[in-house]
Amino acid sequence: YDDTDWDGDAVFYVDDASFSSPTQSPDIKCITRYPVSPQAGEDITVTATITDDGTITTSRLYYRVNFGVWTDVLPDSTVDSFFYFTIPGQNDGDLIEYYVYAIDNDNNSSTSDTFRVQVGNAVYYVYFQDDTLRKKLGKFIHEAQYSIDIAMYECFTDTIVDSLIAAWNRGVKVRVITDYSYIDRQGTQDLINAGIPVIHEGIGDNSTSHIMHHKFIVRDYRDGDPVNDWIWTGSFNASDYLHADNAIVIKSTELADAFEREFNQMWGSSTDTPDTNNARTGTNKTDVLPTHSFVVGGDSIWVYFSPQDNPIQYLVNLVNRAQSEIGYLIYSFTRDDLGDALISAFQRGVWVGGVHENNASNPEYDSLYNAGVPVYWENLPSQWYSLHDKFMVVDKIFVETGSMNWSNSGTGYNDENVIIIKNATVAQLYWQEFTERYTEAGGSLYVKEVKLHKPIIKAYPNPFYSVCYFNTQNLEIYNASGRLVRKLGDLTYWDGKDKEGRAVLPGIYFVKKPGKNQLVKVVKIR
Repeated sequence: YDDTDWDGDAVFYVDDASFSSPTQSPDIKCITRYPVSPQAGEDITVTATITDDGTITTSRLYYRVNFGVWTDVLPDSTVDSFFYFTIPGQNDGDLIEYYVYAIDNDNNSSTSDTFRVQVGNAVYYVYFQDDTLRKKLGKFIHEAQYSIDIAMYECFTDTIVDSLIAAWNRGVKVRVITDYSYIDRQGTQDLINAGIPVIHEGIGDNSTSHIMHHKFIVRDYRDGDPVNDWIWTGSFNASDYLHADNAIVIKSTELADAFEREFNQMWGSSTDTPDTNNARTGTNKTDVLPTHSFVVGGDSIWVYFSPQDNPIQYLVNLVNRAQSEIGYLIYSFTRDDLGDALISAFQRGVWVGGVHENNASNPEYDSLYNAGVPVYWENLPSQWYSLHDKFMVVDKIFVETGSMNWSNSGTGYNDENVIIIKNATVAQLYWQEFTERYTEAGGSLYVKEVKLHKPIIKAYPNPFYSVCYFNTQNLEIYNASGRLVRKLGDLTYWDGKDKEGRAVLPGIYFVKKPGKNQLVKVVKIR
């Protein structure tokens, strides 16, 4: 999967690949559907472009619902090389799979890729530590009807252990993968003593020296019924300590399938019993996903796993595409490439703000701070042990979260997951959490004031290189973290220097008139 030309919208339902061969089989391409995200009872129109050096004699669309029997339909109409098919409306939550087949007058045939769509809107639940994550996870496990597959770094707190044992005792199939460091904990041993199969990453011939750092659960995927498939992921560990954490729960068969594939290769099989000879973890894992981009209820979602997908590259790409603002909370941040991308975004006028855990490895903090980016060490309430979040909000539309710290180990060695979601409502929930942690740490979100108030101060040119002119006097210049840089007095221009006469760094600055609830954003380019 290559997202070089990624514009922020998943296009897994469009296939531009050619299927022609030396025998001149029909060429099937540009398969699209409308609507992209069908609702219950809504017919789906599938359009395919089919060309051939001869004549297309037969074309059919094959579809099936919830892994059932394949049904074929003939095209409703054809216009030149465009073939139009209809899939009848289905029930909410049903999973539809479909592909196109064609034969020409020389009896050469071609078959397209198979595509999937789930009927209905996306369903999300977003939780933070204030939502009592242990209880939310216990409830999530309690609602399992058929299967629970849990890959979690720490999975031994009483609430979670009791919930898993209760699910096991009522007949739910439970499989657990944890980290070697916690296999001897009492809670983990209680799971094993209850008969639940539990393994860690350091077993079998394919074991590696790394951390199984996942924090995901797949629920009810193994019953073959797409209507009740859920995933849980985020930064939350079921451990003894309370941290500033997040979790997101999503109803989706395709996402459940993606996380289940990751689980099964670490488990070594798709059965109830692990196969330690086939189990692969860490750098022995391979990319087992047919695609990394999905459309869930109209929302674009991307899923990546460490180390096989090197997920940090997709965070860098996400930052490089930012248009207005980036806010993040991070436990450990050591990657220069992501740090450089954030500095570059800041210098081109994107508002960037971040909060770092001060007891973890965070060398990028100094680089960002020295570049003028308003970053802060966390200042959490006393009941929380650390800032354990690992999420980023971009343009209040995209959210990146998961288990991965932004480090070499996170992207290149450990078992981790990253999920990127394009949904403004979900992004707003994460932005609110970021705002609380950011202001608590000492930051000021001036970007909000700029958007709320029509400026009476005019600045030109903006962005500027050396001098920015204004239409009024007695102005004050602030940097993006709210610190006073300079008072201009009678001057109607700013030469990009602070009160000591030193040139300021490129980035975002705010111009304010004292006593007025107005300010304007200016961007110094160099």
